[in-house]
Amino acid sequence: MTSNLKAARSVPIALRSNLFCAILIPVFFFFLYLAYYGFRDEGLDDFFMAATLSGAYGLKYRVYMLFVNVLYGYMLLPLYALFPSVSWYNVGEVLCAIMALATFVFILLEKFGRRLGALVGIVFCAVFCKQLFLEFNFMLFAGILAAAGGLCLAGGMPDKDKTKRLVWGGFLLFLASLIRYEAFLMSLPFTFVCIAYAFVFKNAREYVVRNVICLLIIGAVIGSAKGFDSYMYNRNDDLRYYREYNAYRASIADYYDYIGVDD
Repeated sequence: MTSNLKAARSVPIALRSNLFCAILIPVFFFFLYLAYYGFRDEGLDDFFMAATLSGAYGLKYRVYMLFVNVLYGYMLLPLYALFPSVSWYNVGEVLCAIMALATFVFILLEKFGRRLGALVGIVFCAVFCKQLFLEFNFMLFAGILAAAGGLCLAGGMPDKDKTKRLVWGGFLLFLASLIRYEAFLMSLPFTFVCIAYAFVFKNAREYVVRNVICLLIIGAVIGSAKGFDSYMYNRNDDLRYYREYNAYRASIADYYDYIGVDD
């Protein structure tokens, strides 16, 4: 018994924290799938956006990826400048997925305790990591970022000591809006349900001013990012035409299978 206590005390506190465990589980599954399967693109969109960002089409570093906010490209600019041979577009989205999964696992650890929470977290990552890392798609990454952000945001509202959780949840929602704005919009009902639960069944009402201000700030930041992306396209006639043309193209090609049109 004494030896076990001494062994536990000899382990650094950081390694025994819920945060370390929450990060370790999705990282383990990522490297497991990477070792066996490598990167796989579900569709052509991610491939072309990564190529566009790296300047593979004869142009230098180019942030106009159409589906992804230009701010995401600017965020990766220093990394492409230092290591241009690395596909930082893919690396960045994998890091986003790991952050989202780690957030879910951390919430599970707090909810169920370290042992049961870790077990549930392992099952959760085993189920979703396969879809994320084998069917590599920016829509999936944006969706899980938005879900994790909404859940984390609502979890920080009932407690005055969890302001950091509000900030982290807002940051995940911001990243989701950058990677795929439509996926972020699709996640809003889930976020609203989580927030409503925090206000109705928890004591989030006691901190209503702080919570409302936080939501307004997050909304303003996300809206500003979307406005900046639109401005960058609208200031160039060719880019504006390309974006307008793509909207018509998507309405015909991307939804072809969903409107009951037969060959």
